[in-house]
Amino acid sequence: MFAVPKDPAIVPDVMLNVGVEPPEDCLAKENRSYFIWNFGKPPGVVIEIVSNKIGGKTPRSSSSTLKSRCLTTLSTIPGSV
Repeated sequence: MFAVPKDPAIVPDVMLNVGVEPPEDCLAKENRSYFIWNFGKPPGVVIEIVSNKIGGKTPRSSSSTLKSRCLTTLSTIPGSV
């Protein structure tokens, strides 16, 4: 997902948006990313699946950017719910 042109991509595990029209050819290279400025709104729900083990898949700064750009985020540690 790209919030602003030329910014690094934000790559959540799952994102859901209602009320947007998907491109006809989702497999075409130019349609494989979610450009917020093309769809007119950020995803309604974003889910990032994390672990309680040390790893480093998502840097803290990316997580903060993700939360600031999306309407709803859900992040949980498996086994903690």
